[in-house]
Amino acid sequence: MSKKNPTPSFPLAPSAPVARLRVIKGPHKGVAYKLVAGKITIGRSSENDIVLINDEKCSRKQAIVSLGTDNTYSIKNLSKKSPAKVNDIVSIQSDLQDGDLIQFGTTVLQFEFKGAPPLPAHAPLQSVPLAPLPLQPAESSLPPAKKEQQELALMLDDESNKNLPKLQQSNPPPAHMPFPQQGPAYYPTSSPLNQKKQKNKKKLMPKIILGILLLGGVWLFSQDSEQKKIKKEDKLRTLANMEENIKTLEELKEKELEDRSKNSLSTYKNAQFAYIKGIRDYRKGIYGRAIEAFRVCKTIYPQHDLCGSYLKKAQIKKQQLVQAWMVAGKHYRQKRRFKACMSSFQNVMTALQDKKTPTYKEAKENFDICKIKYGDRY
Repeated sequence: MSKKNPTPSFPLAPSAPVARLRVIKGPHKGVAYKLVAGKITIGRSSENDIVLINDEKCSRKQAIVSLGTDNTYSIKNLSKKSPAKVNDIVSIQSDLQDGDLIQFGTTVLQFEFKGAPPLPAHAPLQSVPLAPLPLQPAESSLPPAKKEQQELALMLDDESNKNLPKLQQSNPPPAHMPFPQQGPAYYPTSSPLNQKKQKNKKKLMPKIILGILLLGGVWLFSQDSEQKKIKKEDKLRTLANMEENIKTLEELKEKELEDRSKNSLSTYKNAQFAYIKGIRDYRKGIYGRAIEAFRVCKTIYPQHDLCGSYLKKAQIKKQQLVQAWMVAGKHYRQKRRFKACMSSFQNVMTALQDKKTPTYKEAKENFDICKIKYGDRY
């Protein structure tokens, strides 16, 4: 029996991992980001690869997602103010698995990982058996006698061709037939057709590699264009939201100004009514009531300049009147006109109405003295 040639084996390359981050909650809900680089930065700043500009609770530089040498992804938090949670657990750095939930501020992202898992260090590499190429002697290497035998075999009739296998079975060749010698050494070589195929394969290999590289470049370019398109759409949405917010703020401002103008008109009318009442009392010499009216006017509408002016005038007039009554009361006391004395000091106490002031106390003592002396006369 002839020994079979051992089948060589070659390791299979692991499939490239495909990973992405999908926003399932937050202002950017529904947007998916493919992880095409070894390191992906996430944050609110436009300098990041994944921009969460609408999430105010997210930091400018929030986290970084890295691809390891064993085709596994990990995440590291870069912010000190905003914590990062992986599956509701606060973590500074954590490995990522398919389906993990990542939260920054109000945004929740889901990590999706597709592809062959990384091979362990002790696992054997798979192999693909390759069929051995049969070794055939070249036509040019056959001796002339052998060529003549083949030509004669082709010229035999059908019957002789049918008997040829029987003759070969009755006279089998020896198990170890030596190759015919030609020159110092002779070895069987592959046919020119197989040599041509091998040369064609060698020529095609660079083209195949170049095609793979071109396809990879086109794929990366399409991914970059897709990312740019998503960023552009996000910017347009952000600008549209800002315009809507500005329009809403302008409408609220106009409404507030209208309400203020209405309230101001109503308030001014009430203040003007108190002002007119105070002017009437001021002209009649009832300065106490005039002062109260002007105070009400000033409280309702502080910008009413006339109320403030007449309030000061009424207070001055009241002080002058109180002083005049005090002087008159003392004069009546000296003249022993006790009834007029009592009336003057009574007016002082009525005008002041504050028992703790020194003027009120002085007027009260003089009133009591005049009252006692007025009663002793009868």
